[in-house]
Amino acid sequence: VRWIHARTPQEAAARLLARGEPVAAPFDPVGVAVSGELLPVRCTNHVLRTINDYDAMFHAVRPALQRADLTIGQLEHPLTDVGAPTPCVRTVNFTGDPRAVDALANAGYDAILPIGNHMKDCWNGCDGAAALRDTLQRLHAAGFTTSGAGSDLAAAQAPAVLTIPTASGPVTFALLGYDRVAPWYAAQADTPGTSPLTVPYLREGVAAAAALADHVLVGINWGAEYRADPTREQIDFGRLAVAHGAALVMGNHPHWTQAVEHFLEPPAGEQAALIAYSLGNFVFDQAWSRETAEGMLLELGFTRDRLIGYRIRPVVIRAHSAALPFLYQPQFVPPSGEGRPILDRIWTAQDRLPPRD
Repeated sequence: VRWIHARTPQEAAARLLARGEPVAAPFDPVGVAVSGELLPVRCTNHVLRTINDYDAMFHAVRPALQRADLTIGQLEHPLTDVGAPTPCVRTVNFTGDPRAVDALANAGYDAILPIGNHMKDCWNGCDGAAALRDTLQRLHAAGFTTSGAGSDLAAAQAPAVLTIPTASGPVTFALLGYDRVAPWYAAQADTPGTSPLTVPYLREGVAAAAALADHVLVGINWGAEYRADPTREQIDFGRLAVAHGAALVMGNHPHWTQAVEHFLEPPAGEQAALIAYSLGNFVFDQAWSRETAEGMLLELGFTRDRLIGYRIRPVVIRAHSAALPFLYQPQFVPPSGEGRPILDRIWTAQDRLPPRD
């Protein structure tokens, strides 16, 4: 054994190179974190406005969101002052307060996929297209990368490419977003909206994005609400995305956690990949059932060459304190305790997935 005396790994590598000895490539994978659905609206927004602290919704999970090299969230509705925020009433017309944009930034999110089926909602009948435009402008001004919605169809479908530096060189990611639930909010050639999910759009979009980056990450708003099993359509779309080069498919809309399908040891010539059919809720006031008050944070590791692994951190949305019983704040729970039903739902649904062709 020949010892190298150095204060840092970089200094040790430099000394080995100076002596003409081989140096192992540094192992510095990119950490990616993906949360469930973001809906700081209705009663959640009412409480945040009352306490005048929008950062409060992420107090319990902020360190994990900030620790990742790339943190991604799916936004369900506009965050704008074009119209008044939706009050704490029974409605599915969702308009959120623009102060939530800074709260997302402060929490550690880097990329937002504004692909929810409420993205052009506007409370009290205001202009939904204007609300979406304003939301996108605010997200971009706050430094967010976005994909899946835009000023027209081309902008909505355009991939967002991000480069993450590592000790072994940069790793690039191309993000795409699609919505299958609200075709009436789809972007047109000259109309703002979300990127509609179709077989040709998905196939061509993923293939084109794969030529731009090391990894393609696809967010999709799809499926049927309040069930753990993905629909056959979700499965077909998810597997199609993987077949054409997606390393990760991130699903939402069911408001429950659903099956996770992994391709970590694929056949020769195919890449490692993961489909999370639904990550569940992360911020929302759906406290009327246990399943809708649960979600996950998905954490993944990527090298330039492949997805190397993942873990699921179960989350429960609960009150911050007895004094604030309706803050709807996501909090991590132990996987062997309160998080066990969440993981059981995911793995049981995974066992029911149909065989791959």
